[in-house]
Amino acid sequence: MRPWGATAAVALAVIAGAARAETLADFVAAARARSAEVREQAALVERARARAAAAGRTLLPSLSLTGRYTRNQREVTAQIPSGRAGTLEDVTFVPVDALEATAQVDAELFDLGAWRQLDAAEAQARQARLEARAVADDVTRVAARSWFDHLAAWALRRSAVAMLEAATATRRVVGARLDAGLATQLDVERAEAEVARARQAVAEAEAAIADAARDLRTLTGLSPSASSPPPAEAELLAPVPPLASWLEAVESLPSVRAASEAAEASRAEAAAAGAAWIPTLGGQARESYTNAAGFGEPLNWAVGVTATWRLDPADPARAQAAAAQALAAVRRAERARRDARAAIEAAWDAVRASRARAEAATVEDEAAGRAVAIARAEYPERASLLDVVLLERDAFRARAARVRALADLAYARAELLVAAGRGEELAL
Repeated sequence: MRPWGATAAVALAVIAGAARAETLADFVAAARARSAEVREQAALVERARARAAAAGRTLLPSLSLTGRYTRNQREVTAQIPSGRAGTLEDVTFVPVDALEATAQVDAELFDLGAWRQLDAAEAQARQARLEARAVADDVTRVAARSWFDHLAAWALRRSAVAMLEAATATRRVVGARLDAGLATQLDVERAEAEVARARQAVAEAEAAIADAARDLRTLTGLSPSASSPPPAEAELLAPVPPLASWLEAVESLPSVRAASEAAEASRAEAAAAGAAWIPTLGGQARESYTNAAGFGEPLNWAVGVTATWRLDPADPARAQAAAAQALAAVRRAERARRDARAAIEAAWDAVRASRARAEAATVEDEAAGRAVAIARAEYPERASLLDVVLLERDAFRARAARVRALADLAYARAELLVAAGRGEELAL
C-alpha cells in the first residue's frame, strides 16, 4: 500500500535539522514535527493542559500567611490581677513594636459547580490533544501534495527536455534537407516552432518544480532533491482494499474524537451552570499570634465551616444557554462523524478513479511512444515532417497526462491513509 518509506534514522535526522531530503517520509516527518501549524497547536495543547491543572488545584486547600508590623507612638499597658491573691501583673495592650501573624487554611468541602468545571477543563485538554493530531494530519496532506507535485514536475521536465532534444535533432535534419533541396521553408518553420514549443514546456516544468519546492521548504524547512525516487507504478496501480476495511477507523479518528470531547466539555459546563443554585460548603482553620494579647493569649486558633447559598435570577437563563450549547456540541460531534465517513468514502472513490485514469494514461502514453518511433523510422519515405511533429506533440501530451495521473493516484492513496487516521504511516 505504501510505495515510499524511510528508516527511523532518516526520520530522526530530518527532525534534527537536515537541510535536504529525498523521500515523502522525510517531508511528512518534518511537517508533523516542525511546521508552524503543528507548533501553534502544541502551544494550545499546553494552554489547555495548564487550564485543566489550574481547575483541579482550585479544589485543593489553600494556605494564607499574613504578617503585620506596626510602630506605635507610645506603649499602652495596664495592671490586672494575676490570679494569685493580692498580686497584679503588667499587661500590654498596645506595644511600641506591634507584631501580628496569621496562618489560615481554606478548603472547599463541597462545590459541585467547581467539580463540573474541572470535568470540562479536562475534556478540553483531551480535545486539544486530539486536535493537534488532526492538525498534523492536515499538514501531512499538504506535504504529500507538494511532494507529489514536485515529483511530477521533474518527470515533466525530463519529458520536455527529451522532446526538446528530439525537436532540435529534427530541426537539424530538416535544415540539411533544405540545403539539399529535399525540404521546403515551411518544413523549416514548422520545425523551429516545435523547438520553441519544447523550450516553453521545459520552462513551465521548471517553474512548477520551483513552486513545489518552495511549498515544501515553507512547510518543513527542507529542500527536495532532484533525485527523489518516485513511487513504483506497479504498487500504485495495485487494487485498493475494500471500503469497509477503511470505514472501521471512523470512531477512532482524531477529528471525531476531538468533537466528542468538545461535546463532553460542553455537557460538563452545562452541568456546572445548572449547579449554580446548589449551596457550597467551605472550611477554614486559622492560627493567630500577637505580642499585644491584652486579656487574651498570644496564640489563638479557630476552625469553622461556611455554607453559602447564592440565588441569582439570571442562573436559570445561563443554565438554559449552556444546555443549548451542549446540544449544539453534540450535533457537531454527529456531523464530524458523518463528515469523516464521507471523507473516507470520497478518498476511496478518488483512488479508484485515479487508478482507472492512470491505467488509461499509461496505455495512451505507450501507444503514442510507439507511434512516434514508427513515424521517425519512416520519415521521410512514408511519413511527412508534419506527421512526426504532430505525433511527437501527442506523445509529450500523453506522457504529461500519464505523469499527472500517476501523481494524482499517489496523492489519492496518501489522502486515503490520512482520511482513515493513518497519516503517521507516511512518516515511517
